Amino acid sequence: MAIGVVGLLLVVALGLALFRPRAALMTVVFLAPWAGLDVDIGLRVTAHVIFLAPLAGIMFLRVVQSAGSFATAASLGAFWLVMAYSVLWSLAQIPFLPDAAVAGGSLRSPEFRALFQIVRFLIEVSPIFIVPLIAKNFQDIVGLVKTYLISVAILATLGWVQLGIWSETGQNPFPIGYVHTLLGVEGSVRSGQMLFEGSWIYRMNSFGGEPKGLGVGLAVGLLLIQAGVRGAGKVGVFLWPFLFVSMVATFSTMALLAWFGGSLVLYATPRNLKLILPKLPSKVKSPVFITAMVAGAAVLFALCVTPESRIVQLVEMRTIERVTSGEEHSGFLEDFNVAVLGYLQANPLAGFLGVGLGNIHLYADPFLPDYAISYASGTSFVAKSGLLRWVSELGLLSFLAFFFWALGRFRTAGNLLESRLGGEQFAIVLSKATTAITAFWLVSGYISPQFYLMVGITVAVVGISRAQGHSGATSSYFLPSTSQQPMGDTSHIQSRPL
Repeated sequence: MAIGVVGLLLVVALGLALFRPRAALMTVVFLAPWAGLDVDIGLRVTAHVIFLAPLAGIMFLRVVQSAGSFATAASLGAFWLVMAYSVLWSLAQIPFLPDAAVAGGSLRSPEFRALFQIVRFLIEVSPIFIVPLIAKNFQDIVGLVKTYLISVAILATLGWVQLGIWSETGQNPFPIGYVHTLLGVEGSVRSGQMLFEGSWIYRMNSFGGEPKGLGVGLAVGLLLIQAGVRGAGKVGVFLWPFLFVSMVATFSTMALLAWFGGSLVLYATPRNLKLILPKLPSKVKSPVFITAMVAGAAVLFALCVTPESRIVQLVEMRTIERVTSGEEHSGFLEDFNVAVLGYLQANPLAGFLGVGLGNIHLYADPFLPDYAISYASGTSFVAKSGLLRWVSELGLLSFLAFFFWALGRFRTAGNLLESRLGGEQFAIVLSKATTAITAFWLVSGYISPQFYLMVGITVAVVGISRAQGHSGATSSYFLPSTSQQPMGDTSHIQSRPL
């Protein structure tokens, strides 16, 4: 049944990619935080990957066939060299992989997993060239961001439904692995819960995968709002408190601390030292914002002083105490990061060149901390940090090449917006979002889909800026307008800044 459902979704995704590429891209963005829509058919695949794979294939064929698309893709320059190294170096490692019995079936054997991870990596990074080929104006870019905010808002709403049913019935309606078992695949479901002062605390996970998966997905939405991006008008003012409380309800150490770090980076970005609110009439903006903040503060205060909730102690337990708890949890690094770092410290050359995509578990298994051996030894795992995963699999040299290439695109996009199009406000928002999400990705590889989409958006902004600013005129996006058209219609693009 599972294979049939995956096949059907692939057909739908292929149809969208062929005839409605914009809709296909919007679907990919929407599904980015829905890690719980997954199934294990010998290899774990998510709905995000299922819809992204056909789109990547179709757009690559169009690059080969169309001179215009080829020029757009060719402008990525060093990115393609990094991809070529990633594939060739990973293929070169396959004959030398150690023999190991890995749990999960024959499809997780070292050789097959290595091949699959190469394909998966190419699919995962494909938004970097897909978004510039599809997004042709600034309204398309804003539409993608709004789609993501709508997605996390729905996820959070389902999360509160989950907690409500769970609290009343004692049964988790959306346990981890729910979709997997619903499709008839053998396996067990799990629930995120913890014992606190004699009571069980339920951790929200919705359809975001594990609680930490939902938490980091919501945190990306928070950072986007903080960067000045809104869902729509007044709604954006109330969306941040809702997403923040929902993120806290996951009790994810990674989400809370990575969001905090991302926020520090966001506000440390030059010229981006204040929160940009949705553009509402001045008579409305202040009362609406103040009312929302006061209401949010009142709710949080009530939670803090209510003995039954003890929210402060819970958050402290999941953050400060966990980070400083020593060997039991190895601080914030935890299990897989500890093992990968241990291997790289013992084998520095592997840190420079990498061991190939999807292979690190074969080498890092002996370095797992004692508390992680019971559940991680003999399984396939990767580092949880985006930086550490890239370095361990593809090496520090390729990471630096990719990272500085991406930073160059970020800077170019901002410069073009300001110098050619008069879009200083857009440039500030883009700079905030990219720096914060990049910093987040370095710590948490769980947001890799969102990070590569963000890089793709930045590359698209470079192309749009160059195309619309070729004559030196200000872009129509930043000029006054009285109407708003659907995504993709460039005749009347709404002008309000992000």
